[in-house]
Amino acid sequence: MPDSLKIGFILFILGLVLWTIGGMISFVTRYDVHNRHIRAEFAPLRPKEQGQFKELWDAYFNNPKSKWWCRIGFGLCSIGMAIHFFHKTFLQSR
Repeated sequence: MPDSLKIGFILFILGLVLWTIGGMISFVTRYDVHNRHIRAEFAPLRPKEQGQFKELWDAYFNNPKSKWWCRIGFGLCSIGMAIHFFHKTFLQSR
């Protein structure tokens, strides 16, 4: 496995771990938002609320206890995925 794929994989996994920690902190501190979102996802006949998705992302990225975990984790996941995609698309020998 080339070094760029290893780096991309490590960054993605590290970001996923940090995102998961931030998500669990957000879930514990803002459980009302997460509960509404989960209940709406599994109730197909119930109409979706207008600001529900924005409220969920706000719970992840603007919650004072989880915002840095989620921001850094999301960034590392994105960078790792971009490295992996770039390698597979442009650097892979055909």
